[in-house]
Amino acid sequence: MYTVYDRPVDFPNSVVVRRFTITEAGATADRLPFIVGPDVETVTTVLLDRRPGLYNLGRQEGDRPQIVATWI
Repeated sequence: MYTVYDRPVDFPNSVVVRRFTITEAGATADRLPFIVGPDVETVTTVLLDRRPGLYNLGRQEGDRPQIVATWI
């Protein structure tokens, strides 16, 4: 699972994609961002180039304001 964040607290001048591993125990984020870029369009293009075939879940109720979309 990959979540796109617009200007998160730890990268206030960037858009980042974080990769999460999902198991029975829950979701665990990688320590470092998967992609860092200047805008949502750029990081989304890079994400889909690296991981073709992903499906955009969009935003979900209860998401933090910085979350733009989640891809699986």
